[in-house]
Amino acid sequence: MQEAFLELVRCERSDVETRARAWLFTVTRNRALDLVRKERPMHPIDLVDRGTAADAQPDPAGAAVRRETLARVEVLLAVLPDTQREVLELKFRHGLSYREIADVTQHSIGHVGWLIHHGIRNLRRRLDPLGVETAGEATA
Repeated sequence: MQEAFLELVRCERSDVETRARAWLFTVTRNRALDLVRKERPMHPIDLVDRGTAADAQPDPAGAAVRRETLARVEVLLAVLPDTQREVLELKFRHGLSYREIADVTQHSIGHVGWLIHHGIRNLRRRLDPLGVETAGEATA
């Protein structure tokens, strides 16, 4: 709250006077998100193949391939541009919708879609040289 207040004091009154409530909410939210991101521990994607109730005994070879692929994806995520990595993590790790991701990142919904599309495309390009088939691209 103190940082938000200091930011308010630094701004020109005319810039925030008509929208002070929304401005304070946005600045406070962004500062809180910055703090959470800074202090939260990074947890890798759960690489354990738990299967489903219908698939209580997963195929060991298939499970090994999935674990290996997920491990490669985890490594490749680290080299993506920050914006692409962030939206992919929000979408696939945390299950947020495009609208929710847009609210968190302050990007437009269209830009969120673009970042997700290009992030997935970049991951596929980097996985292909490793000999990994991606969904929809398997050969018969």
